[in-house]
Amino acid sequence: MDLSLHTLLAGPILRRAEPKQVSIWIACSIPLIIRAEIFRVADLEPISGTQNKNNTEQAKPIGLGSATCIRLRASLYWSRNRQTDSTGRN
Repeated sequence: MDLSLHTLLAGPILRRAEPKQVSIWIACSIPLIIRAEIFRVADLEPISGTQNKNNTEQAKPIGLGSATCIRLRASLYWSRNRQTDSTGRN
């Protein structure tokens, strides 16, 4: 029987959302650095006349964050990643 674990065990789980900050939880089987970007839905809408299905190449993130995982047990690492508003807008 193969008892190897997937790298991503649980998540991402949206833990908290506020106007200026989002908190995401992730559980992994190995230590990782978790990076995340937050985009406005309107910025990801398709551009008419293009082959791209969405505008992710041109859209700019409105929030950025990164975090390292902490070890809870053997083969269990947890991260709480907070992305904060990078635009300065309310």
